Amino acid sequence: MEGYNTYFSPGETTRTGGIATFSKLKPKLVKRFFDVPDSSLKMRVLNFKFDKFTLIHIYAPYGFNSKADKEIKLSFYNKLLEFAEKSADDNVIIAGDFNIAHSEKDISDPEKASKNSSFFDEERDIINKIEKLGYFDSFRLLNPDEIEFSAWKSQKAKESDEGSRLDYFFISKSLKDSLIESKILSDINGSKHAPIELVIDI
Repeated sequence: MEGYNTYFSPGETTRTGGIATFSKLKPKLVKRFFDVPDSSLKMRVLNFKFDKFTLIHIYAPYGFNSKADKEIKLSFYNKLLEFAEKSADDNVIIAGDFNIAHSEKDISDPEKASKNSSFFDEERDIINKIEKLGYFDSFRLLNPDEIEFSAWKSQKAKESDEGSRLDYFFISKSLKDSLIESKILSDINGSKHAPIELVIDI
């Protein structure tokens, strides 16, 4: 894209999707892992070091549908949590598809969803741990009571407002006062997920 620096972390299969990041700012450093090279991350991380902040772009594993899927997802998040703890005093933005709906306000049918991956208590507790490290869910910080979704199983489900909020911008505590806007652009179609937007003055 003209005017942008482009970075890709291709998925292993079409199902895992991969990550693309486009930036007008040129980062000082780009990595496809949190701290050290790690093939278990399955190309689900882009880590950018800019002059004034670090951006972590993730596409988290989906499943808790089998023991193996659960171990993969928990391992991914344990590594993210380790990085987040080490970096808690820095300017950090963690963005992407977390494949977790945090609270009952983030899903259309909490009772039904509690039986499915992305809303199990053990998954939701991952978000609790991120927040305990001092990070803020930027959307929820500005919209404490809003019920809006960023992901739907189908266009029909979107039309009937049956969805979940799986996509986040988490910001470190040092950036809290710099937050201007965080919203879901649900009027933009083209995927089962809507784009999300963060405006911040760093």
